[in-house]
Amino acid sequence: MLEEIRPHLENAGKSWLELVFQGSIPTHLKPALCSLCIMAAVGLQYTKNPIPALGFQSSGEDGSYEFVSVFYESARHLLESVIEVNVLEAMKVCAALCVFNTIGHATVAMAYVDMGINFVLSLGPTLQYRPKSLSENAWIQYKRVARTLVTLRSWLIATLGYIHKENVALQTGIHWLVDGQDLTPNETIQQELNKVVQIEANLLRTIDRFTAYMSCLTLLHSVAQMQLHEYPQASWQKELGHARSCLRVLEHCSKADKVAANFVEVTSGHYNTLAAQIEDTHDIDVYDSPDSFDYLFSIPTSSHPQLQRTSQDLLRRVSSPWDTPSSLHDETTLRAGLGAHVTLLFNNSPAKEQQSWSTVEMALSGMPSGQFVGSSQPHGWDVFLNLNTM
Repeated sequence: MLEEIRPHLENAGKSWLELVFQGSIPTHLKPALCSLCIMAAVGLQYTKNPIPALGFQSSGEDGSYEFVSVFYESARHLLESVIEVNVLEAMKVCAALCVFNTIGHATVAMAYVDMGINFVLSLGPTLQYRPKSLSENAWIQYKRVARTLVTLRSWLIATLGYIHKENVALQTGIHWLVDGQDLTPNETIQQELNKVVQIEANLLRTIDRFTAYMSCLTLLHSVAQMQLHEYPQASWQKELGHARSCLRVLEHCSKADKVAANFVEVTSGHYNTLAAQIEDTHDIDVYDSPDSFDYLFSIPTSSHPQLQRTSQDLLRRVSSPWDTPSSLHDETTLRAGLGAHVTLLFNNSPAKEQQSWSTVEMALSGMPSGQFVGSSQPHGWDVFLNLNTM
């Protein structure tokens, strides 16, 4: 095979790609040539040195790297010929095409790995119970390639941070490939790596949505306080824009995540309330951003009632983010889900003697290190201000 390909590479160089698309390559050589091309393309991504087996000399400063696109485009064009004659080899080529695109084109890589996994699923129960028509060696090869495809897919999901709705069914249909039997040590490592990657993907999604949620709440509370203190629109409109960016992240996550959808429901109402004040905000002489944070810890008595309620609710959510909406307004309502456990962690210790503070500055500078644990309110926010007297 190499002896037949080598003259084409040496004589044609980059124009060798034209021979592939013109159909000048013998039909019986196309499947093997496809596999060879994608392996050469992947190899040349990481080296400028010529591949000895191919036996051709490179030209130019880029060395052999200049032939990467030639091999890659050839492999893509010849993939159909592999699918027609050898499903196992097509799965291997799809895995290699995925690896080639993983760094720079993750979504393209996902398309190829999904194609390979669809070949796996088209075999039905073949990979779970070896049929008589399949040799022991071929059966093992099928399972190994399938497991590699699943590992690549899990890594891509962790990198991209989401699963497209159309691919959710595909994700659930391949779980049985993760837990294999009679594995070699290397395959066991691959199996466990796949599980770790899936855990990392879940952690990444959790961190992303919670960070966006808390950032949005914090920004909205700051904007609400500035509006209550009648700061000029120019001083808080930028923060409101940042909050809108956080809300967009949550809206994107909510397409495939119910928790993110709940976060959107909580934050969007407050955002709309504050955004509606853009035309109603009264201008004052000072147009600079606040130099201190004192405005965060007080509410003018003559301020807008709706803005007061918005600010108070946002602060409650910032101080106790895992509480359910009902528990934030009705103390007699049982807390649900994780909120109850988090509250217990912070409030199950014996309450320490509370200290009184004459100013916010004293509270911030002189608060004892254990004050949060001994607080009678979630996370000790009652040290800084009393929500009931606002």
